[in-house]
Amino acid sequence: MKKTYIIASTCILILGGVYFVQMYNKDNEYDDIYIEENSIVEETKTEIDTIKVHIAGEVLNEGIYEIEAGSRIDDVIKIAGNIKENADLTNINLAYELSDGEKIYIPSIFDEESEYNLSSDNKKSSSKININKANVEELQKINGIGESLANRIVNYRKENGKFSTIEELKNVSGIGDKKYESIKEYVVIK
Repeated sequence: MKKTYIIASTCILILGGVYFVQMYNKDNEYDDIYIEENSIVEETKTEIDTIKVHIAGEVLNEGIYEIEAGSRIDDVIKIAGNIKENADLTNINLAYELSDGEKIYIPSIFDEESEYNLSSDNKKSSSKININKANVEELQKINGIGESLANRIVNYRKENGKFSTIEELKNVSGIGDKKYESIKEYVVIK
């Protein structure tokens, strides 16, 4: 009887040990899968987390730079070696968040008034405004666009993505055929 008890106890210990080893290996197998999935997510995230922008004008090192998504104009200026002595940052929004493929032009204090160097007086600008990048204040520089309409344009762009044609402005609440005809000469898509 004692012999049977020892054999039975030994079998139970061996089976328990085999079960424990199998469960341990199974848990490690899932850990490996989890680690591999996280590695794939991190690799994909790294690829998406950078964008390329072009900076020109009054910076020390003009060119195309690969930067982190979410970077601001100020960040790119620093990467480009900072501004030159004649740079005019008066109308540059240094906190503007950049997106892939954008061009930043830093004007000189000697530049004529241009698309990049808007007049310092508070008159509406005759320069064309890029409706895919303009903020509320910039959109208000277009004759016939006030704050509420500028907000609707920005909100439409946030909800539907960038405008593919200028005529798509008619989809914004408050811009009918007549309003569109009065503002289409002052907008551009880049």
